[in-house]
Amino acid sequence: MGTNTKGVGHMMFIERDDIKWKEVGYLRQGESFNYDYTLTLNEPLASWDVWDYWERERIESMKQHLSKGDVLFDIGTESGWCNLVYAEIVGPENMVLIEPTPEFWGNIHALWYKRFNIDPRGCYSGLMGDITTDTREGSDLNRWGKGSLGPIIDKNKYVYIHDNTEQIPIIKLDDFVSETGIMPSAITMDVEGAELLVLKGAEDTLKNNSLKIFISIHDDLGIRDYNTTPEQTIGFLESLGYRGEFLAKNHEAHWYFRK
Repeated sequence: MGTNTKGVGHMMFIERDDIKWKEVGYLRQGESFNYDYTLTLNEPLASWDVWDYWERERIESMKQHLSKGDVLFDIGTESGWCNLVYAEIVGPENMVLIEPTPEFWGNIHALWYKRFNIDPRGCYSGLMGDITTDTREGSDLNRWGKGSLGPIIDKNKYVYIHDNTEQIPIIKLDDFVSETGIMPSAITMDVEGAELLVLKGAEDTLKNNSLKIFISIHDDLGIRDYNTTPEQTIGFLESLGYRGEFLAKNHEAHWYFRK
């Protein structure tokens, strides 16, 4: 069978039957050839050249502070590989996958069920922010994204709150919690500069509970696109009683917060 792909702009769609799978070691242990995790990933993602070390400090902190049974909201699931690692830590049945980009849901679904034979705790196809425009209610909010059974994409594509030309629905985390009844024990967030908006939409949940928060702060994108400094984001969490631990900075600054 030949590879069945079709392109939109610079992005190619790959049909499920034509996905090329490859096992990849993630987080190399010293100079050995042993790895903390073995992931089964699609090409071209599997050929990425950073698997030895990518976001090591963040993952090590999550392993230290999270436990099986913690309900983890993954805000910005993207192409669907990081959540596989998180699921190993808390249990796949405790993951809530949150991603606004419609085209990513094929990747997320394919990667998830390649690894697990159990459903995640929940899914939300939309943006999280400081307002709610999503008119869906209750269980209609907790569904796999449209296109999740379709083809995957070969490159990353992002939807932003500040440039939401596709009119992707937005919901406050507080509203998602009240509508679905799913209360997080922990949040991991990578939202390309919109960190403060997401946190403001979660203010009641954060204030009234003691959550474990792993956040990637994009100082450049926050300033450029949202007029928000890292100090404002950190200060907001501190005002709710959270204390931060700086983990590392490479492509963005990784932090862990806890009351």
